[in-house]
Amino acid sequence: MTRNIAQGYCVVEQSGGLDFQARELFSDTRSPATRLFMKLNADTQWVKPGQIRIVADPDVPLTTQMLTTLRQAKQKTNNAMTGVSRLC
Repeated sequence: MTRNIAQGYCVVEQSGGLDFQARELFSDTRSPATRLFMKLNADTQWVKPGQIRIVADPDVPLTTQMLTTLRQAKQKTNNAMTGVSRLC
């Protein structure tokens, strides 16, 4: 089966650690997609609603430029959430 899934991000809906976020997104927590998710987001072990996590298809090459762009967007968004205790 051919897939054409764009690399991107997901917006966190519920506070939690990286393991919790992986379980929310993937039905098989031992899949290649889950392992890639854990690797791409290892720099932020805990997030709150509104912050983002990078998601990517392990079968589609992730270029350095795309990964850099996604990491910059993630960092900018997550930094903007610093000091916010909850969303209204």
